[in-house]
Amino acid sequence: MEESLKRTRCLFGGAPDSAWQQARCCRAVFNLELEVQMHFILNQNGELLITDEGEEVCELDETVE
Repeated sequence: MEESLKRTRCLFGGAPDSAWQQARCCRAVFNLELEVQMHFILNQNGELLITDEGEEVCELDETVE
């Protein structure tokens, strides 16, 4: 997965520096590696949450390092 993340960062022009870019980067990595549909939610506290098809929620920091 690390190699895919490096390629994804290159695709988006460097390391993501905003929540939206992180979401795009993360989604691309998941699509490349896991081929699952991920949903991204920006909550009222400004935290980016990720859900899978099973509606499990995890924070971005726990998903992509």
